[in-house]
Amino acid sequence: MIQSRNSGITLIELLVTVAVIGLLASLAVPSFFTFLRRERINSVAVSLASWLDAVSVRPDQLGTTCAVTIRTGTLARGAVLATVAPSNCSTEPSLNLPSISHVDFVNVAATSSSFFFTPRGAMTTSATASNANTSVTMRMSLAGAAPLRCVRLTGALAN
Repeated sequence: MIQSRNSGITLIELLVTVAVIGLLASLAVPSFFTFLRRERINSVAVSLASWLDAVSVRPDQLGTTCAVTIRTGTLARGAVLATVAPSNCSTEPSLNLPSISHVDFVNVAATSSSFFFTPRGAMTTSATASNANTSVTMRMSLAGAAPLRCVRLTGALAN
């Protein structure tokens, strides 16, 4: 007489498999959330840098100085992050924070909350003096926690 054996998995094998998957998930989930936070704040920094890059070339085209103001402090999503005057210095006279899902606040700090792009291709923190040796650093974080992203502008583009 030949005995047939059912092929399949045992309860122990199933429990070990579930335990291994649970362990791997517990290691991967925190890394995934850190990755999401980093990408969310990167989107804010890239938006600001792109907008500033577009604004910086307009004074030479218009022949006028463009004044940029950065809002600092804790800003809610969709809030105005930066403005430029006169408004024709940019196709978008104000930059709003991108809509970042699941994040209520972005903390913004800057070494100078206002600075100017001049027609000669320089950036300065004073409207009257052409102090092209200045720099402005803007620091951004999500709700005051890491990661921190910075956008830095240096004054001397041309003389």
